[in-house]
Amino acid sequence: LPWRDGRIQAVAGDITRTRLGLEASVHDALALQCDAVVHSAASISYILPYADAGRPNVAGTQQVLAFCAHGRAKPLHHVSSLSVHGAVGTLLGLEEVDEDFALERSLDLMSYENGYTRAKWVAERLAVDARDSGLPVSIYRPGFIQGHSRTGIGNADDMLCRLLVGNAQLGMSPDLPDKYWLPVPVDYVASATAHLVLTQAPGGTYNLAPEREQEPSHNALFDMLGEHGHPVRRVAPAVWLRELGRVGPDNALFPLVAFLREKVYHGTRTVLELHHRTPRVRTDHTRAALAGTDIQCPDIDAALLRRYVKDLFARHRSAALAA
Repeated sequence: LPWRDGRIQAVAGDITRTRLGLEASVHDALALQCDAVVHSAASISYILPYADAGRPNVAGTQQVLAFCAHGRAKPLHHVSSLSVHGAVGTLLGLEEVDEDFALERSLDLMSYENGYTRAKWVAERLAVDARDSGLPVSIYRPGFIQGHSRTGIGNADDMLCRLLVGNAQLGMSPDLPDKYWLPVPVDYVASATAHLVLTQAPGGTYNLAPEREQEPSHNALFDMLGEHGHPVRRVAPAVWLRELGRVGPDNALFPLVAFLREKVYHGTRTVLELHHRTPRVRTDHTRAALAGTDIQCPDIDAALLRRYVKDLFARHRSAALAA
């Protein structure tokens, strides 16, 4: 939407604070005026412990829920994450997960996850509890949100983006034939969410992910990277982890080395080894709600990867020169 037509008004606040950090009069007026709340605010870090990740992601969700219940009940559209499933493919042997997936099934698996994933699980649990108590709540679970499908521009600090660049710099990638990253272009997530908010009755849960046939596996993704001028050799995970421990600050993966090499599962598996088997993610509710529109998740194909790679490598080169 254009900023100048007056349809967008920015109000500075802080979701971790009481009344969202707003003056009482502003908070109360907004609580009466708002027709719906879309909560997509989050602090994403794979290296912070839960104690730090919980404040913006959990306490923030509590404050947003309080706002939705204040004055008059307002529907909450809560943006969660597919990461709340945990390693159900590897540890529970699930072949697929649907949109009615119950969080209780992955509760025990959260002990092996990073602080951010745990916080997203708890935040969604709070939203589900509020829905069960009568507040109208819809939940949206996107996969790894990537750059715009037309421009390729996205968040170069995203873990998958760093893996693409860092593995190309290393010249190798771990052999993970059953892993899928579930990437979704940001413009698809935005368009689909907006359509669902405006057309569907509150109370649904929607997975925002590519169909299995739309995306390459982990191995195929890095094979495609080689086709774009960045050859990557496939090696055993143990070999990749050993070489990862030797990278310097010039490698895009350097900030994530400790996170990626930590043995998170009983001292035997790293996070990628724990998540080496990705179940198929069903999107039945989402596809039904989007039927008849031109909104659909783009294929994660060679053309899209080319746009992503062009932007990512240019930005990491610029960052390296500025360091």
